[in-house]
Amino acid sequence: MKKLTSKIIRTLCTISTIAIIPVAILEIYEIISGTAAVDPHLGNLTEGIFWSLFAVSQLCNWYICKHNREKAAL
Repeated sequence: MKKLTSKIIRTLCTISTIAIIPVAILEIYEIISGTAAVDPHLGNLTEGIFWSLFAVSQLCNWYICKHNREKAAL
């Protein structure tokens, strides 16, 4: 069961890390072009997706690092 959990966490980490790049580019584009000021709901949606992906990525990285430290201690 632990191996399955590790595989799921690593997969989530990879997917969230890859998916955050286009969302970050879209966020930067909204800031530069000024569309966030015109349509604040679109900006809120983009920001919500960005920060959700960021949180998932960071939590997965924390778990992976913790798991590696426990493995090294043995």
